[in-house]
Amino acid sequence: MQQVRRTHPNVLVATPGRLIDLVENYGLDISKVKSVILDEGDMMLDMGFEKDLDRIMKHHMNKEVKSMVFSATVPKFIQELAQKRMRSPLLIDMVGTGTNQIPDKIKHKAFIVQSDN
Repeated sequence: MQQVRRTHPNVLVATPGRLIDLVENYGLDISKVKSVILDEGDMMLDMGFEKDLDRIMKHHMNKEVKSMVFSATVPKFIQELAQKRMRSPLLIDMVGTGTNQIPDKIKHKAFIVQSDN
């Protein structure tokens, strides 16, 4: 069995299931966590991780934790979840999700690179 070091890391990266395992079976204390970042939030929540995230947030973290969700798409269920679970959520749309168009300020460039193989 892997032993959890009882130090105070600055960064912890884990899937929801693994984090629950570390907290509940190995005594990892996450009560003083200051920020939670969920990458690919749309995919995680679409795959059914919402209950795990609720379990972690409700039972193990202080109520003042800052949370961020990063997602390539921002479907309606992500927006609704943010409104329901986050304090003063802010949506920053970098790709024009609401219009299905890329904003004028974002420019794409393609570079052809020759392979040495």
